[in-house]
Amino acid sequence: MSDWYTTPDGTLDQVWTLLARGTKDRHAATRHPTLATCGPDGPEQRTLVLRGVDRALGTVDLHTDLRTPKVSQITDDPRVSLHIWDARAHLQIRLKGMASVLTGADVAQFWDRVPDPSRGAYGATPAPGTPLAADTQPEGQDQAAFAVLRVTLTSLDSLHLGRDHHRRFAFSAPDWSGTAIAP
Repeated sequence: MSDWYTTPDGTLDQVWTLLARGTKDRHAATRHPTLATCGPDGPEQRTLVLRGVDRALGTVDLHTDLRTPKVSQITDDPRVSLHIWDARAHLQIRLKGMASVLTGADVAQFWDRVPDPSRGAYGATPAPGTPLAADTQPEGQDQAAFAVLRVTLTSLDSLHLGRDHHRRFAFSAPDWSGTAIAP
């Protein structure tokens, strides 16, 4: 077993490897991060699907419907955090950053890669959050309601829960140098 978790560089490499895996492997723990935003009544969290990772730019991408409350929350306050627990690796990953909402021509290339069954999650009637009768399902799709949430990361925190020792590292943009911190 690799000791990636013993050094900042090894940990950072492993975190980015796991994040990249989450964009391709439906079973990867990093596939479904929890996104936290600040709403009018305080923090709000929801699970999304990780769709893109760019280590060089320090960004992660998630898809959403433009009509969801998280879009207006991000417009009002772009500071967000993401949380991932990878039970297999005994690793908690916390990401903080500034989110932007990409729409229109900026997301056409992403829409082309959304599988047909998933397209119904964007632009269906009625809008997300609308009360429904128990036997009703939203229908339709509308590419104009599709958006990409791009989070430009400002910091990353990892906590590895080992059998003998817990190791935690904090990383900050832009150089991503790591510092060991108390778990």
